[in-house]
Amino acid sequence: GCESAIITLTCTDDVNLGEGSTRYKCGSCGSSLSDHTKECSMYTTLSSSDDDDTGLADLYGMKSSLEEEISGVQSMLADARERKAYLEGLVSSYPDKTDETYAELVGSLDAVNAEISELSARLASLQRQLEEVDKGISEVQIDGEATDDYYRIPAIMQDLKTLYSLSWQGEGWWSGYTYYRYASSPSVGGTLTFMATLTIDRKPVHVFGVKIHRAIVKISWRFTASYTESQVIDNITFDAEMDDDAKAGLVNDRLSEIAQEYPGCTTSVEYVKTDNGDLAEDTDDTQHLLWASDRIAIAREVEARLMAIYAEIVSMRKMMHYKLSVLDALGGAVPYIDENMGRRQSTVEKCRMRWLRNAADSHHSLGYNGKYEIEDEEDSDQ
Repeated sequence: GCESAIITLTCTDDVNLGEGSTRYKCGSCGSSLSDHTKECSMYTTLSSSDDDDTGLADLYGMKSSLEEEISGVQSMLADARERKAYLEGLVSSYPDKTDETYAELVGSLDAVNAEISELSARLASLQRQLEEVDKGISEVQIDGEATDDYYRIPAIMQDLKTLYSLSWQGEGWWSGYTYYRYASSPSVGGTLTFMATLTIDRKPVHVFGVKIHRAIVKISWRFTASYTESQVIDNITFDAEMDDDAKAGLVNDRLSEIAQEYPGCTTSVEYVKTDNGDLAEDTDDTQHLLWASDRIAIAREVEARLMAIYAEIVSMRKMMHYKLSVLDALGGAVPYIDENMGRRQSTVEKCRMRWLRNAADSHHSLGYNGKYEIEDEEDSDQ
């Protein structure tokens, strides 16, 4: 039967070591993400085509053509208005309104009025097109304003590698439009994961078929550390008279209590069983120096000792991650000298300093000694 149940608790904790976003322009990217977006997000150098301000020369050519056409229409419109004024004078001064010549003059005046209306509508359309082209030229020049065109995924990973002394584990991979890569660091335990997600922050813009705005791609990145620890949280010893259903109910009740106390953790149960046939005292080929009840008591005592040893081993493994050297203890007793005072820190360095301060606050580190409070003082001065 089942004599005892060992319940092991496994917990995983994720710590955010840094996060941020960057944006860059891409002349070859469209309105939606594609394989090219993945490719250009990994560029370490940019070609001249990536820096080209789209169709600025085409827009200037279109502007010149529109201005010439507008000038021609304005000349024709001025001529038509002169002819209209001349015909109006003839019609108003003609003596015989019933004469055939008068009717011809009125017909000519109507034709000139129709021509003027057509030319005026054409001129208004050309002027609107010219305004759109001028607006497009201005927006192309605005499109040349600074963005993080050279700071893409490889540059972000290089900064993190320098900051945390990382060693990248294997090659990275894409899942959809999110890039992942694992890393390890001598200064940070656990599993380190870098992830960067691509989105289209601004679609390309066209005027009369000419691109005036390149697409803007946004990279949102995070760098996290995952810690996993396991420990024996309970050892349930069953009464020998209990049936299997009662034992299962006792274990399930305890598992429910643990799940409510540690909602983010998982549990596993290991049952220790004995063979009832081994308890028989009247076997022909076996001689025992102890009664069956005494042997069970000794076995339970040995099991309890083994469980205590296992718990100590787990505690020792945890302490190995947080061992304190003599230099660390001495360093906690003297004031901290900030070597970076007055130096402008990058976003990644600020994220790391904030993470170290939070970790020191939560674990009451002896090495804290106020060394991470300088950042708050600088922020308050600003």
